[in-house]
Amino acid sequence: MLPQLDISHYTSQCFWLFVSLASLIWFLRAKIIRRMNNIMENRQKVISDNELEVTALEKEKEGLQRHEERLKNQAVLEWKQRQDDIRLDYLKNLTEQLNKLVQESNDKRKKLTNKYIDCINNDDRWLNDAERLTIYAINKLKNIGSL
Repeated sequence: MLPQLDISHYTSQCFWLFVSLASLIWFLRAKIIRRMNNIMENRQKVISDNELEVTALEKEKEGLQRHEERLKNQAVLEWKQRQDDIRLDYLKNLTEQLNKLVQESNDKRKKLTNKYIDCINNDDRWLNDAERLTIYAINKLKNIGSL
C-alpha cells in the first residue's frame, strides 16, 4: 500500500502541510505584500503629484488663454485706431488739397472779375479775343433780359 494513503502517516502529513502553508503565508505577508504595498503607495503618491501638477498646468493654461484674449482685443483696438488715424490723415490731406484748389479757384475768379471790371470801364487792351467775345455775349444777354 502507498504511504500517502496509510492513516498512520496522516498526522505527520497534515502537520507538514500546515507548517508549509504557514511559512508560505508568512513569506507572502512579510516580503511580497509589503513590497506591493510600498509600490502601490509610491504609485498613489506619483498619481496625486501628477494630479496636482495637472491642476496647476490647467490654471496656467487658463491664465494664458485669458492673456491671449486680452492681447487679441488690444491688437484689434490698436489696428482699428491705426485705421482711424490713417483715415484722418487721408481726410486731412484731402481737405488741404481741396482748400488749396478752392483758394486757387478764388484767386483766378478774382483775377477774371478784375479783368471784367476793367473791361466794363472800357479798358479792354489786356483781354484776348475769347474774353472779349465772352463779355460781348454777356452784355447781349443782359440787354435781351431787360427787354
